[in-house]
Amino acid sequence: MTNVAIITARAGSKSIINKNVAPIAGRPVIEYVIEASHRAKKIDSVWCSTDGELIASVCRKNDCTVIPRPEELGGDHINHGD
Repeated sequence: MTNVAIITARAGSKSIINKNVAPIAGRPVIEYVIEASHRAKKIDSVWCSTDGELIASVCRKNDCTVIPRPEELGGDHINHGD
């Protein structure tokens, strides 16, 4: 069995613009999430669903597969399948 970490990161934000790529200690926030996912012992691969090209670029640079999603699936009230 393959275990996949899926990160959902939309480009739009009402409070902090581009918060997923905002720098903390000199690195984009999403890099910390990707790195932690890669370190997890039971995770085989890391994927990110995003509607933002800047987020996708950071993901690709960090060995994270990108799943592009249309803008209409990046709103405030999108269900993650709960």
